Amino acid sequence: MNPKISVIIPMYNTEKFIGLAIESVLAQTFSDLELILIDDCSTDRTLEVAKSFDDPRITVIENKENLGGANGPGVVRNIGLDRARGEYIFFMDNDDVLLSNGLKTMLKHITESGADAIINTKHLMFEDNETAKIDATTKLKFRNLGKMSGSLSSDLKTRLYEEYSQKNSSAAPWMHFYRHKFLKEHGLKFREAVIQDDGIFLVELLCETDNIIKINEALYIWRYRNESLSHSTGLHFDGFTKRVSSFLSVMDSFEEILSKALQREYGEIDYGFIDSFCLTVKDRAIVGPLVRFYDVEPEKCRQIIRDEVEKRYTSETALIRKLLTGYFTLELERKKSDAQNIQLQMILKAVKGTVNRLIPF
Repeated sequence: MNPKISVIIPMYNTEKFIGLAIESVLAQTFSDLELILIDDCSTDRTLEVAKSFDDPRITVIENKENLGGANGPGVVRNIGLDRARGEYIFFMDNDDVLLSNGLKTMLKHITESGADAIINTKHLMFEDNETAKIDATTKLKFRNLGKMSGSLSSDLKTRLYEEYSQKNSSAAPWMHFYRHKFLKEHGLKFREAVIQDDGIFLVELLCETDNIIKINEALYIWRYRNESLSHSTGLHFDGFTKRVSSFLSVMDSFEEILSKALQREYGEIDYGFIDSFCLTVKDRAIVGPLVRFYDVEPEKCRQIIRDEVEKRYTSETALIRKLLTGYFTLELERKKSDAQNIQLQMILKAVKGTVNRLIPF
C-alpha cells in the first residue's frame, strides 16, 4: 500500500545536520509517510549517518556521480520525485528541521480545500546559523517569505506578477506542499539551473493552476549557512561565470515557459511581459550574491558577462537580453561603490530608461 506523503531530501556534505533533519521527519505526528534520501556523492559522513537510521519508511538512493553541483539541486530532487509513491509531495533541505505537526497540518489544509498545492508564507530560522542542535535554549525567530493575499488571481499575468514579481509567494520548495497527481499530469519537474531552479518551478506552477491555497503557519525551521550552494557560487571566478550563465539560462527558461502559457491563455505571446519578467530575475536573485567578488576585479567580471552574453545571443532579436544584462552589470557597479558616482548614475539612468521604453511596466 502506498504511503500518503512522500518526503524528499537531497543530501550533500551535511553530516552535522542530516541526522536532525531525518529525526524531525520520523517524529511527525502523521506517520503514513515515506522518506526518500538522495545522496549526491557526499565526501563526508552524510551517507553513513543516513544509513544508521533503522526505519522501513526510509529509502536511501546513492548517486554514482555528483549532479547538483553542476546542474543545481533541482535535478537531485527529481530523482526522489521519480521514486515517490505518495499521494502528496514535500521537499525538504538536508540541514533543516520540520516541526512535528508540519505534515499533518499541511495535509489537513490541502485535503479540506482540494487545492493542487499549498504555499506557506511563514517559517522559523536560526539566529545562530551554525547551531547544530535544537533544544529549549536555541533562539529562533519568525521570518516571512511571501505575503498572504487571499485567493490567487485567475488571470495568468496578474497571478504571475503578484505572486512572483511582487514576491507574494516564496519559491523555496520547502514552503510548498504538492498533490502528486497534479505534478504528474502537468509534467512538473525541476530544471537544470544553478540558481533559481526553485523560481522556475514556481513560475511553471503558477502557469498551470490558480488552485493554490496560502497558509501562514511556522511549520519549518530553516538554517542559513554561508557555505550552501546558493550563497557560494559567486565567490570565485568559476562561480561568477556559472552564476552569470545561469542568470541567462533562467531568462531563457522564463521565455520558453511564459510563451507557451501566454499563447494558451490569451492566444498570443506578450513579449513585453516576458522581458519585464526577466528583469525580476536580476532583482530577485542575481545582483546581491555577486557584489562581493565584483568588488575585487570589476573589469574581469564585466568581461565574463560580455562573453557569456555573446556566446548565447548572436542575433539582433537578443537586443533586449543585452540591455537587461547591461543594466545588471551597471547595478553591480553601483552597489560596489561607496561614493555617489554621478557619471555612473547617469549611465544607469539612461540604460534603465531604454529598458523601460522597450518594456511596458
